[in-house]
Amino acid sequence: MPVEVVGSAAISSITSLSVVPVNPPPLLSDTQSMNENLDVAKTLLLYSRWIHYTGQKQKEDVINLYSRVKELQPKWEKGYFYMAKYCDEVLVDARKRQEDSTEQSVRVIPSNLALVASTSVNSERRWWTYLPDVLLFYAKGLHRGHKNLFQALPRLLTLWFDFGSFYYRK
Repeated sequence: MPVEVVGSAAISSITSLSVVPVNPPPLLSDTQSMNENLDVAKTLLLYSRWIHYTGQKQKEDVINLYSRVKELQPKWEKGYFYMAKYCDEVLVDARKRQEDSTEQSVRVIPSNLALVASTSVNSERRWWTYLPDVLLFYAKGLHRGHKNLFQALPRLLTLWFDFGSFYYRK
């Protein structure tokens, strides 16, 4: 697996697991290289999902891994779908955290705790800034295939209408 594609951190953790060889032999034809590219993308997607579900890396690292999968196979629906699922989880988590912190700031709390809570909310991106990426990834995944249609389309529409009703209330 080329280091330029995956990154040195991913290579070190993959090789420590003895999943794939570090440098495979050079390939002879374009179809073989496309198949190898697909195999690398599948392996990287599996690794990215494992890192995501076990929570071993930070958000930016996981997003970079999913982005590399999309770069390797730009016409592959799975890369976009799992990237959308991950960004959707980030959006839901950010929304829950920010709504909980607004509820806490409404209550009467000591001034030093209120100061800490307000600085942590201000340093994080607002939850709706994640929404365009999530919608775009779900839409691109649907554009490239239909295997995840019954998961992606309802979630895309739910996010769209939920944000529309939230925006209308505000």
